[in-house]
Amino acid sequence: MVVFRNQFHNHWIVGGDFNAIRNNKEMSNCVGLLKGSRDFRRFINKCKLVDVPLIGKKFTWYGPEKKKSRLDRFLVEEEWLVLFDDVQQQGIKRTILDHISILLSKGFVDWGPKPFKFFNAWLSNKVCPNLIKKEWEGLGGRKGSIFEKLRKLKGALRKWNGENGNVLEKRIMEIEERIQFLDVESENRVLIELEMEELRRLNLEFGETMRFKESIWKQKSRMSWLKEGDSNSVFFHSAVKFGNHWYSDPMALKEKLVNYFSDHFNCPLRNWKMDFALNFKRLNDSEASNLELLFSMEEIKEAMWSCDENKALGPDGFNICFFRKCWGVVKNDLYEMLKEFYLSGKLERSINSSFIALIPKNENPSEISEFRPICLVSSLYKIVVKVLSRRLCEVIGGVVSDYSMCLYPWKTKFFMVF
Repeated sequence: MVVFRNQFHNHWIVGGDFNAIRNNKEMSNCVGLLKGSRDFRRFINKCKLVDVPLIGKKFTWYGPEKKKSRLDRFLVEEEWLVLFDDVQQQGIKRTILDHISILLSKGFVDWGPKPFKFFNAWLSNKVCPNLIKKEWEGLGGRKGSIFEKLRKLKGALRKWNGENGNVLEKRIMEIEERIQFLDVESENRVLIELEMEELRRLNLEFGETMRFKESIWKQKSRMSWLKEGDSNSVFFHSAVKFGNHWYSDPMALKEKLVNYFSDHFNCPLRNWKMDFALNFKRLNDSEASNLELLFSMEEIKEAMWSCDENKALGPDGFNICFFRKCWGVVKNDLYEMLKEFYLSGKLERSINSSFIALIPKNENPSEISEFRPICLVSSLYKIVVKVLSRRLCEVIGGVVSDYSMCLYPWKTKFFMVF
């Protein structure tokens, strides 16, 4: 099959009973199956295939004495998934057979409009930074309303990306056709120096263009499991089970999710007896004064550079990488935002908004209880919290003991408890 793959240059899918498993999580009460798991994983990696997570079932073969394993599956090409990113394989209910049937389908589910996402690769295009600078300086809005400027910038970037994406695909096709022509010519005659130079230039341009495209694919899909092989958090299954019922309709599913987690995190009201007559440690006057100083531009910059620039995006759609690379353009508006926050003690609601994402707790989640919610905040919110947490790092050790302190200066995780 590896030989066949090397000779076959189109997109492909392979499926069936492989009589092999990837790891011990894919079997129960079985002996001997692990012997071939390493070879099976090597085959998957060598052919650049992806094991699409199985929905609804954990095993596909059921034998005597409670033996179970996942012998059957569809393996799809990595690039094929980019074309059909909503593909899924689902286990069909087993009858008298020892193997279940598996359905591979491309199902479209309308979850609503896709949020804007800024791609780091855009900045490698010479046009994009100039476009950002031009649009930013030409945008209106009240002084300090950085979120309003970001909102308007999204429209310009969406339009540019739509136009540039078509040009990029066309250029890739042109390069491939020209390289193929020169390769064929080189088999029939000796290329002249100009043609050799053109071929070298085209190969370099093709490599740069594909790296640009692959960078977008990587950030767009966040498919770390393409390399790691186990986590299927990239997939949000189109059907989730509540009790004995399966829900796949987006509106019904959203309602069930909201109700479930609202009940799960609900805390009944209690008549707490508050006693503040406690001997708390206090900051000295100098520490308290430094804590209340107006934020400086240098302080904001240091806080931003201490953030992970590629964390998952919140509602604003711009990651920390954008603010770093465009620091000269956005720094004054960013400073005005933090200054306004310092003076008023309030953040714009748009800055304080967030996405709630569900992360699977295991490889094949089907019950809603098998997901855990996380909060994806905006980059602007992250910057504000990072500035505050770095200030608290300097003084909190004097008022909170080491045994009860949840902040460690070298980790700066205090924002997690805000």
